[in-house]
Order: sequence, then structure tokens, then C-alpha cells
Amino acid sequence: MSDKSLKETVIQAYANLTISDDIKDDSDNIMMSTKGSRLLLLTSFGFIEGLPLIEDSTEDKLKVLFSRYNNFIIDEHLKQNESLENDDFILLSDVKVYTSTNSEPFKLDMLNVFLDDIIAVTIGKFSTK
Repeated sequence: MSDKSLKETVIQAYANLTISDDIKDDSDNIMMSTKGSRLLLLTSFGFIEGLPLIEDSTEDKLKVLFSRYNNFIIDEHLKQNESLENDDFILLSDVKVYTSTNSEPFKLDMLNVFLDDIIAVTIGKFSTK
């Protein structure tokens, strides 16, 4: 049995869509274009848009960032604790945070979003229009 929660599995599936080919039906017709998609996370703070840093990323920069970051976090955590428990997160790069109180988004190079803060997830690009 997997240790992953349903929430983690769904969020990871959406994250993987941002690096996958277009979604096609059985007749090879494009049902949904995923090219240029970004992960959109709804939190109580607002919408968070970014590129997930995952192992399967095709961009060299993202692969290096993921590898170094992931190794550092796990190594440092395991030095102090026996296991990683209940603190699952997703690491995003090129992040924009949209809130109802600001007309312009906050921009960040990287951001950890803990899964328990996520209400909903999708892919695309944030738009107020």
C-alpha cells in the first residue's frame, strides 16, 4: 500500500501534466493542450501559479534545482529525524502569487507550498478576465 495521500497523488498528477505532451483522445485529436501550462494552486491566501520542480522535468535548470534542493532537504532532515512524516510539499519555480488584496501578483523565484495548505489544483495560466 502506498504512503501517498489522495491529495498528494492528485497534485502530483497535475504537476506531471505541466511537462507532458498534449492530452489526446483515442483518435489522436488534441483534447487539451498542456504546452506552456503552469500549476495553479488555490490556497486560503489566494492563487499560486508556478512551474513544479519535479524529477522528470525536461528543462536542465529545473532538473538541477530539483536534484540539489531535494537532496539538501532530505539529507538535512534525516540528520535530525528518523523519517519524513506528514509534511509533504511541492516545490515551485518562477512563482506568481495572486491575492484579492493586491492588483499585481507577488513574484518569487522559488516557493515551497505545503500540501495541507492547498484547497484545489489545476493547470493553465491565471487570468482575471
